[in-house]
Amino acid sequence: MSFVPSSMVSRANNLKQDITGVLCSGGGYFIQVIEGPQKAVLSSYLKILDDPRHSDCLLIAMVPLKERNFNNWSMGHIQASEDQILERRNLLMSYWQSQVKNTEIVSLMKKLVQLIRE
Repeated sequence: MSFVPSSMVSRANNLKQDITGVLCSGGGYFIQVIEGPQKAVLSSYLKILDDPRHSDCLLIAMVPLKERNFNNWSMGHIQASEDQILERRNLLMSYWQSQVKNTEIVSLMKKLVQLIRE
């Protein structure tokens, strides 16, 4: 019996469900964008919530998009430092708490991914 990393299983499942997105991680913290058909995205998010490895999950926004931002990634991964992730998490939380428009949150996520890549 061979071991298949969970990330490979997730990517294969995402392709089947037409899900794309990006996962940013660092220092045990994560920020994730999941794109695709609403039912598939909700199903994926429910699996995340049910997974005992995850805690303190918070849905920041659910936004209908005309086009995907991460359409080339079945689930891209960007490694960042704990400080980078916490800084961006705090920024997302401030947007969420101030109830800005969902389009602004989408724009912020694009910028956050860009900053982490640099």
